[in-house]
Amino acid sequence: MNKTIQLSFIITTILTSAFAYAQPSYREGFVVDNSGDTSKGWIDYRQWERNPKTISFKKDLSLTTSTQFTIDDLTYFSINGSDRYTRAIVKKDIRPVDLHLVSESDVDSTVTDTVFLRILVDAHISLYELVDSKPHYYIKEPGQAYTELIYQVRARPGGVQKLPLFQNQLRTLLINAGNPGELQSLLSRTDYKESDLVKATESINKLLYGGDVFYKTERLKQPVSLFVGTGMVYSKLKFSGDQSFGANLQYTSSFQPLFTGGVDFYFGRNHQRLRLRVDLTLYSLQYEGTNHATIKDTITYKIKANNLTPAVSILYNVLNNPAGALYIGAGYAFNISSYPENDFSRKYTITGHTQKISPYVNLEKGWASITG
Repeated sequence: MNKTIQLSFIITTILTSAFAYAQPSYREGFVVDNSGDTSKGWIDYRQWERNPKTISFKKDLSLTTSTQFTIDDLTYFSINGSDRYTRAIVKKDIRPVDLHLVSESDVDSTVTDTVFLRILVDAHISLYELVDSKPHYYIKEPGQAYTELIYQVRARPGGVQKLPLFQNQLRTLLINAGNPGELQSLLSRTDYKESDLVKATESINKLLYGGDVFYKTERLKQPVSLFVGTGMVYSKLKFSGDQSFGANLQYTSSFQPLFTGGVDFYFGRNHQRLRLRVDLTLYSLQYEGTNHATIKDTITYKIKANNLTPAVSILYNVLNNPAGALYIGAGYAFNISSYPENDFSRKYTITGHTQKISPYVNLEKGWASITG
């Protein structure tokens, strides 16, 4: 006879994600100091959303401590196969461009600052990026100062006006070189963002100087990272509902291995900050219940649950340093269970007869949950 009851599995996962394969923070690169000396080593590469003012550097990856370099210490640094930064003194337009910050009282204003510029294009006309409270883009020709490409948003009665002044600045380069009619369609479609400005700058260099582009930043991709992990699951079994023999037994705890694996999808330049995780977890729960000593009959109930849990979650990094990272997040999981053991037996002391029931209880084979 099957009995419909509710089983509560009180689960504690310990030693989860004992190992994982993910992108390391430290990447090979080099730094150039104020004397022009180059030091090769490892840079704590954070794929910064905002241009860094300080970087951590190790001469040898095995070192437990790192050297902190600031803008005052370095003229240049590069992460192999990734970003390059150069120190520069620039003028910054600080007029707000976010629609919720723009007001009619805004005035044109600039400040001078010493920063690390990210190199986007290294050519006769080079292109650089600076991101602080808003993105800034600069061009530079040999022997000349850095020139900011200007994009403004002005509040007007009844709305806002977007001014892509940078398009005319780029057209001026063509006019000065005697090619005023070239690339007009491209420049009219160019937005104030990295990918468009890289394309426009590269095209201008090819048209005016034969295409000698020494370096161009890689087009930003949405990378993925595979991971696997293992751990242990500790759990207890509790009955509620029908107070049958199963509810009156003494149960062992379950201590079983857990295996997990999946893929992380990263968003934006700072790939360690926000990620979408899709994972699959496999673990088992196993219990054996026996009767109290006050009951003369021999009663046992064995249950084993194999669980497969696909899940999807959004994770946000709130703490990240070379020693580790801390994420918060929320997600959705669906648990799929099978029960290779669901067996009840009772051997009557007086008659010697053994009663066996399998499966003993009706158990849920699938349920959804919100994780966090």
